[in-house]
Amino acid sequence: MAPFPISIFMVRDHSMEPALKPGDYVVANRWFRRISAGDIIVFKHQEKEMLLVKRVGSIDRGRVFALGDNKEASQDSRSFGEIKRENIIGKVIGVA
Repeated sequence: MAPFPISIFMVRDHSMEPALKPGDYVVANRWFRRISAGDIIVFKHQEKEMLLVKRVGSIDRGRVFALGDNKEASQDSRSFGEIKRENIIGKVIGVA
């Protein structure tokens, strides 16, 4: 479990526009219990060793299909596949 329940992350690309823009800061609850389709999450990309901010499309047996709101500018589960739930860093609860 993370030492602090709340973390702040910067959005770095256009994949979540119009909801989130590059340079926006999101506040994420690291001690979340549940996520649902439609929630925005911060997760560790399994291969690129980077953090991404995406919207949950669906959840199936501990695996999450994560999508960017801006389909034309998003690398997401449509290109790299589902992510493991254990790679989720936090559930976005606000924009700072």
